[in-house]
Amino acid sequence: MPVLVIHSLGKPPQKAIWDQSEIRVGRDPNHNHLVLPGTTVSREHAVFRAGPDGRWSVACASQTNPLVVDGVLTEAEVYVGEGSEVLVGTEYLLVFAESEATAQQYLGVVGHFAKSECARCHWSGMVSSLRRQPVCPKCGGTDLRSASEYRRDSASRLATSEETATVDPRVVRAELERLRAAKRSLIERVDGLEPGTPRKPLAEGEPFLLGKDPQAHFHLGGLIIGQGVRIVWHGRRWVAQAFLFWPKMKVNGRKGDLLPLVSGDVIEVGRNRFRFVVE
Repeated sequence: MPVLVIHSLGKPPQKAIWDQSEIRVGRDPNHNHLVLPGTTVSREHAVFRAGPDGRWSVACASQTNPLVVDGVLTEAEVYVGEGSEVLVGTEYLLVFAESEATAQQYLGVVGHFAKSECARCHWSGMVSSLRRQPVCPKCGGTDLRSASEYRRDSASRLATSEETATVDPRVVRAELERLRAAKRSLIERVDGLEPGTPRKPLAEGEPFLLGKDPQAHFHLGGLIIGQGVRIVWHGRRWVAQAFLFWPKMKVNGRKGDLLPLVSGDVIEVGRNRFRFVVE
């Protein structure tokens, strides 16, 4: 049973599970199983199909904008497998997973609390995943849906009948790299101050903190004067922003208070060292 994990900027990843052999993707709610709002998404944009041998493929159904499959711009039908990335328009990166279990890795780390929305009153907030039957604190409803679950009704309400915007292939490639950097980035500790090589994903909607605060994603050891370092999404890229009096932050040996990050860069704060990685 295939799963499509939907990535778009400013929103948590969502998963959509399918039990049919064809999945149509586009902006028109009347002709698609997976509705993606956005002017660079055609009314009928792409079709995923299962072949007689069980292998899945994706084909472009749009005469306006092509697909980018695993980094290659294409209008032909191509095979997809576990972890294949399909860019639809410039706003949506779909990751193909062969099962719900393998899809979890593309959704990020799941903790004890998950962002949920009430289907009755549309309250949204954090709900403990440890409770068997969580209850909405606003209306008392029990139909709470995880933010990671694709909501076709919500997507359909956002879809418009506007003309599809034609996008230059060079812009499509640039947007693919932008989405990959936003959604497939993480920080790993490489100074040996914690067992192994701990890794934690970044989310462009919230700052990632290196500091002394108990709520920091990674703790800074040694003498630190200041709040620490925040890693934030800066519109088109990740940047490291220092709030330190001492020691100064370095990225690959270069000092600064606001430095852009490229995959493989090493962030240093005293004896603390972290690597920024785009997978």
